[in-house]
Amino acid sequence: MKNWKLSRKITLGIMLIVMLCMSLLYITANKTLNGMMQESERNHMESMLAGQTAVIEEHVTRQEDMLSAFSKAPVVREL
Repeated sequence: MKNWKLSRKITLGIMLIVMLCMSLLYITANKTLNGMMQESERNHMESMLAGQTAVIEEHVTRQEDMLSAFSKAPVVREL
């Protein structure tokens, strides 16, 4: 009977330690993965924004060139 009580205490102690370690591992892994996903999403958004900015700047430049070419046309000068 004495050995059974001692083995039960040891088993409960080990179970509590394992549960604590698993909880800490879960919390640490969750925080790390959450941070990595947020950083990845931020980088993705920044690259999309940079791409859209480049497309808009190219469009504006092309339109400015077309307007300046149109304003230099002889038909516009005659008016």
